[in-house]
Amino acid sequence: MKAVQILLLILCISICSSCSKTNGDIDINTGSEGEDKGTVDEDVDADGSRIYYVSSLARGRGDGEEALHAADFLDDKFWVKVQQELQTRSVTVKFAVGNYQRAYTEKTFTLKGMGHDTHHLILEGSDTQQTIFTAPKIGDSETVVPLMVSIMDCQNITIRDFHFRGEGSVRYVLRVSSTPEGGTKNISIEDCSWVDMPGVVAGPTGTINPTTSHITFKNCTFKRIGTESGHMIYNAHGVQHVHVIDSHFEDMYGYGDYVRFRDNCDYALVSGCTFVHNANAGRARLFISVPNFNSSVDGRIETFGTHYVFVNNTFVDHSNTLERAIAFHHYGYNRPGFSYLLTSEEGAILESGTVAEKKQLLLENFAVNMDLIRIYNNHYPSHIDSEVAFGSFASSGAESKGWEGFVGVFETVNSSSEPFDWEMEDPQ
Repeated sequence: MKAVQILLLILCISICSSCSKTNGDIDINTGSEGEDKGTVDEDVDADGSRIYYVSSLARGRGDGEEALHAADFLDDKFWVKVQQELQTRSVTVKFAVGNYQRAYTEKTFTLKGMGHDTHHLILEGSDTQQTIFTAPKIGDSETVVPLMVSIMDCQNITIRDFHFRGEGSVRYVLRVSSTPEGGTKNISIEDCSWVDMPGVVAGPTGTINPTTSHITFKNCTFKRIGTESGHMIYNAHGVQHVHVIDSHFEDMYGYGDYVRFRDNCDYALVSGCTFVHNANAGRARLFISVPNFNSSVDGRIETFGTHYVFVNNTFVDHSNTLERAIAFHHYGYNRPGFSYLLTSEEGAILESGTVAEKKQLLLENFAVNMDLIRIYNNHYPSHIDSEVAFGSFASSGAESKGWEGFVGVFETVNSSSEPFDWEMEDPQ
């Protein structure tokens, strides 16, 4: 009888030990879990979306099925698998705590042709701000890395909790772009930060090309960027529907703009943001800039968009050096069919004409309809010359027609509190 009791006790201990192993918790940061010896159960979120895991280096099997076996984030085959999964359901890819500097030192982290019309892809870092992409300064090397993170011809993607740091030279840190035959749409970049990156040349982030649309930056932070040139968010060449919401911008050290919409970037919104330029913070020119540059040498023709909303923002200039908060400005030659370069008489209208005369000139010469530009409830530094300015300058060999400069046009904008219909579109 005693022998039977001993056998039963051993059996119970064995069963309990087995249960303990199969029910072990997954820790994405440490990968602490019992060794997998059988078929891996799918990791599924409460909404039914599939969960995969990546790390700065592959772990275990490196297939991304579990935190313990996180894939290498630069493994192209893993992202092919993610794209295949997106054909049937949404996917979340969790990025473990770690330093992803291989996106700088080894190769660009590139997503191309990723996403699905209805199934959402989320790239999610640690909510403790420890998913870090570092651009390290390597000796005295003057080599400029073109790009660390590239989102091209993608759709329906959210990037969340990525944090970028480092003194290395890089043209763009994260860029959203598209090809003419492809297209990128519905990309949201949330709760990300770019801090202490003096080596940035063009911008820590930005968007480019006319087949790129509906891109949102939300709750992002930009601090102490650039040395010689660059901008904090650089949007260019026909991008549509870029929304910058509830974000913080502080100290653009290069000779550039905090947020730029160049060359027919249209349907642009900046709302609820804080812009801070501290004393000795560099030579930044504008908080929000809408420029174009026309040249006869390379045949470059750039134009203004005309649908802009800049509302509920706070502009702070502790240096007392910035002269304008928001500006629309042109450099170079005339756009064919328009008179971007102004005569003395036209300049006089902008300087001292009636509001109706100014609006008419801006519409006829630049195709800018000030009724479609809503600027409302912003807070400006008391010392600036112009809350909103318009400028035109002959450059790149162009001959002046008689007037050049900046002039305040704040009284011409639409100052209504009522949003346009397009503002209410949900970018996602």
